[in-house]
Amino acid sequence: MMPAETTDEDWFGALEDSKLERELATELYDWIFDDPEPTPPRDSVERHEHILLAEDDTDMRGLLARALTMEGYRVTECSNGIQLLDRLSGFLDQSPVEHVDAVISDVRMPGLTGLEILQGLQGSQCLPPTIMITAFGDEATHAEADRAGAVVTLDKPFEVEELVTNVRRILGHERVA
Repeated sequence: MMPAETTDEDWFGALEDSKLERELATELYDWIFDDPEPTPPRDSVERHEHILLAEDDTDMRGLLARALTMEGYRVTECSNGIQLLDRLSGFLDQSPVEHVDAVISDVRMPGLTGLEILQGLQGSQCLPPTIMITAFGDEATHAEADRAGAVVTLDKPFEVEELVTNVRRILGHERVA
């Protein structure tokens, strides 16, 4: 048990026992992990847009899916590039099997990268807007994502609210503050 005067900065990333650190973090942020039912959208507008989310890190994918679901979006998760391509393959011949309003994809994933998939689908006229997320956000990666058609590329770590704000803007749900 940590002393009461210890702050988050004192222990995040500093513990030798990563399992203990994960337990402490999930206790602090239990509202993300323990709530069995998603909270209705904050602005009370029920949305029906479908977002395809591809991220190979299970915890990050879960966090992002939960945040988007809380905003009222329907989210389909993919854990690698092959699953993402499978979901988007219908866009190659412009006959998708499911409607997708936006795609959020990690740049680097096992199998195929999100960037390779976006580049391969670049000629499709009906491909939904795509947000790329990356832990390797150098200028070359950003430029490559832009050329492939990404509307936004976010560098990890980013604030979840920044992603949600970009999704709202792309789908025309920008809130007036």
